[in-house]
Amino acid sequence: MNSKENEQLAAIQDMRDMMEKSTKFLSLSGLAGILVGTMAMIAGAIVYRVLDMPITHVNYLEYILPFDDYGHSKQIQYLILDAVIVFVLAFIIGAIFAKKNAAKRGLSIWDATSRRLLYNMFLPVLFGAVFIFSLMYHRQLQLILPVMLTFYGLALFNASKYAFDEIRILGLLDILLGLVASFWVEGGLILWMIGFGILHIVYGSIIYSKYEK
Repeated sequence: MNSKENEQLAAIQDMRDMMEKSTKFLSLSGLAGILVGTMAMIAGAIVYRVLDMPITHVNYLEYILPFDDYGHSKQIQYLILDAVIVFVLAFIIGAIFAKKNAAKRGLSIWDATSRRLLYNMFLPVLFGAVFIFSLMYHRQLQLILPVMLTFYGLALFNASKYAFDEIRILGLLDILLGLVASFWVEGGLILWMIGFGILHIVYGSIIYSKYEK
């Protein structure tokens, strides 16, 4: 292969890299995924604590106290607050680490690609939140965790065309766990911890080792 052919191949590779940078948000951090997964595991442990549930038990529904006469439940309020805190911290941590990665690569964190990524993630999350609110309204608590997993997985899958391919796999696995949890509602908490905790840690480790080392 002569020098001219080498130059042509290098030019083609540069064009591919430019196209990938223009169509995919490549600043997502594996370390952020690991931290988010760790937080989800801690959040699951807090749920065990709030419910006063033995670590060896799986069926968390047995430990949720019934609503009072006014339709209130402090346990449910604590659990919802726990989940909201995880999602908010996950977004903040993801944004901070993505900004650092973008700065290292000389990329912008807020461009057309990142906006498309957020838009494609936001819609399924929004619809899922409304659905969860309706489940709470009708007191169908056993389906809240399956819905969280399913819609979060749909959000990841929907946004994966603008990010790493590994996000598509993570999204599909979360959807699968959500569907399993919709039938095995007693194990919803364990499946939630696997989907938001263990899978995120594994995903983050893969992203870090492939793209950040």
